[in-house]
Formats: sequence, C-alpha cells, structure tokens
Amino acid sequence: MTRLKPYLLSYAVALFSVPVIASDSYDSFISDAKIDGKVQSLFFDDENTTDNINKGAWTGAVWLNAETGYLADVVSVGGSAYRVAKLDMKHGNATSSNLLNADNEGFGKIGQIWVDFKLPDSYEGLSADVKIGRQLLETGLVTISGSRSVPSAWQGVDASVAMDGFKGKIAWLMKFPEELSQAFTLL
Repeated sequence: MTRLKPYLLSYAVALFSVPVIASDSYDSFISDAKIDGKVQSLFFDDENTTDNINKGAWTGAVWLNAETGYLADVVSVGGSAYRVAKLDMKHGNATSSNLLNADNEGFGKIGQIWVDFKLPDSYEGLSADVKIGRQLLETGLVTISGSRSVPSAWQGVDASVAMDGFKGKIAWLMKFPEELSQAFTLL
C-alpha cells in the first residue's frame, strides 16, 4: 500500500485555496469567469444529381466554452472544446459534408484558444482591446458558420477601439478554418 507523502497534502491545500482566496478579494479574474455550452443535432443530406453522388450525415455535437475574467483589468484567456458523434450516415454517402472528420467518424478537438488584452477601465472615454489566437470572428467580411457540427474558428488577431463615439475594428487572419482552406486559393 502506498503512503501519502505529508508534503503533498500541503500542496493540495494551497492549490485548492487559491480560488477561495481570489474570490474573497473579489478578483474579477475568477469572479467574472464564465463557462457555458451548447448541445446540437444536425442533419444534412445532399444529392448531386449531375455526378450521382450523395453526401451528408446526422450528427450530435457538444460545445464547451470557458473564459476567465480580466486579470488586473488587462488580460483574459478563453477557449472552446468540441465533441461530435456520428448518429447516422446513409449507406452510399461519399462524404459527410464536413459534419464528421475525414474518415466520416466523430471527433473531439480544441476549437479555440485565445488571449485578450484590453486597456484598463481607468481610461475614461477610451476603450481598446486585442484578441490573439484561434477564435470565433465576426467582421463585415468574415462570419461564423452555423451549418457544421462545430463552428468555423479563425486564427489571427482581432482588435477594436472606441473613443468618444467613434468605433473601429480590424482583423488580421493568419489561418483559415480547415473546411474553408480548400475554397480559398491565391493566384
């Protein structure tokens, strides 16, 4: 029988006391943290009569999102994880239309992970933030796809600024979502 080392207990007590200490001091990093999720079922069936190819599937998906509050009113981190299960796929369908992985099976993945930096609230009349990493991004040219088992996450930088009624936003994309990367080619 293995004996518990006495110093491990003190480490465990210290580790599990950190959230309690943080919440007692009203640290927004812990108290403003959010966890949410989504469960969805998606069915897609497409028959291409020109090529006589059927594709599509029925899937179930679970999304889990987590985000911290701002540490020192400056930095926040977050991420999302996805799990997709194949519920049904008609015999003879060539592909699942990007509802499943390349082998037409369910999958799990980290969909997003990012860091958000912002100006502290002490700058009156001015707010700015920059979010860096793999993230869901909405701009005038880029939107989130809701027609797949998991959303389209983009890798890049998203920045916004607001000052005395003026609001501006800019995004720099470094990597397209996998399902869109074949659709975009540079000439």
